[in-house]
Amino acid sequence: MTKNTARKIEQLQKAENEITINDCTHVVAVPGQNQAVDIIHPITGRMIYGERTVAECIAENPGAVVMTFDELTQQIADRQHTPIGWEPSTYEAFDYGLCVLPPAIWIGGAFMVGEPYDHDASNGQPRFQAFRNTGDVYEKANRPMTRAEFREIFSA
Repeated sequence: MTKNTARKIEQLQKAENEITINDCTHVVAVPGQNQAVDIIHPITGRMIYGERTVAECIAENPGAVVMTFDELTQQIADRQHTPIGWEPSTYEAFDYGLCVLPPAIWIGGAFMVGEPYDHDASNGQPRFQAFRNTGDVYEKANRPMTRAEFREIFSA
């Protein structure tokens, strides 16, 4: 090995070790799922976790495609930001949600379970499962919501 080749290998290894998640711009993901299958290393072009090639990763995950982190995040956010509706629930589910942890927020007969379900893909805010009760009617939200969405509904 020449001195020049050794120097280039050393520089490449140093650069690879200095890469952070913020340097990675592309992932392999299955459209419609809320997570990436793996992240593509920006220098080697191989998968970060499986050290496979992109083609191998796609072959192992039917429907997977290469996309940017931003595209994946936008797809997730679009699925998260559907209209909030309410579906029937039971007293038992309502009571369990209320008692499992102190509520994240409680306004009148409505509360958010004390631990986030997930986080909003577009702004990072925690999203919680919400329940509400009026008389003998118990309902839960059809999707998790942020505190701001909850306050908008119940503080009006």
